[in-house]
Amino acid sequence: MTRHLILSLLAAISLRAQDTPALPDWLTIHGEQRTRYETSDRRYRPGESGGDQQFPFRTRLQVGVNWKHLWLYSEAQDSRVAGTDPGSTVNTQHVSDTHLEQLHAGYRFDAVFRLPVALSVEVGRFSRDFGGRRQIGRNNFRNTTNAFDGVIVKLEQTRWSLQGFDLRPVVYTFPDVRFDPRLEHTRLKGLFFNGKATKTAAVDVYLLHFGDGDSFLAATRRSFYSSGARLYGSAGPIDYEVESIWQRGHVGPLAHQARLHHAQAGYRWGGKWQLSSTLLYDYASGGSRSYRWTE
Repeated sequence: MTRHLILSLLAAISLRAQDTPALPDWLTIHGEQRTRYETSDRRYRPGESGGDQQFPFRTRLQVGVNWKHLWLYSEAQDSRVAGTDPGSTVNTQHVSDTHLEQLHAGYRFDAVFRLPVALSVEVGRFSRDFGGRRQIGRNNFRNTTNAFDGVIVKLEQTRWSLQGFDLRPVVYTFPDVRFDPRLEHTRLKGLFFNGKATKTAAVDVYLLHFGDGDSFLAATRRSFYSSGARLYGSAGPIDYEVESIWQRGHVGPLAHQARLHHAQAGYRWGGKWQLSSTLLYDYASGGSRSYRWTE
């Protein structure tokens, strides 16, 4: 049996105008540093033997500027490891050195054609969560973090919002790791709706497309459509979440289809310790490519 040990230390500091009088009310600064120690007594990848260990370091500095209708947001991140063995597994999930994780600007219109609907447009580099994070989300455990370049447009009222986006994944290279040329042409596009169904329930409905574009070889070109719905909320000490995702598409000449279903229910016991218990269920079909696709 393989044994893993992970020890983590997180330090964060956040400076806002209400906490620090020296800062103007339109400026926010946040810093964060996470250090872990990981060790495994048996490696599991093909061709590997013995144990492995490393110290992953992840440091973030975030600066935000917010006026009435305009905002600017930047985040620098440094991800690296130390204490590795000569044969340690180190790739872009562990190391991306120092880079701009986010840098985007946004503008908000309070009304569109005099309708009670707000419109906001953001352009630049993003790293953020959508819904339950099962399709698009910032990496919590991993030492590096996914980011996208592109545009996000959002319509919203008090009880609902609709986002549309066209994004390109940011590619971080690492020595001795083969670069997948498809990533230069990959795009993630989609629509994401969130609404409050009742006082105790909210819903997400979305349609996403992930594809390599027509400029890459048809024999290995990927194109996936993912549609999903999520119902979640809380009533008193009880919280719940149900989500289903269906994916169809192709990889080269082969068709692809998969699905995922998630359900959970929790109870918050309260008291000084704020104890809670949660029951979860997940089903994932895996990918099926058992029949041919024709363009």
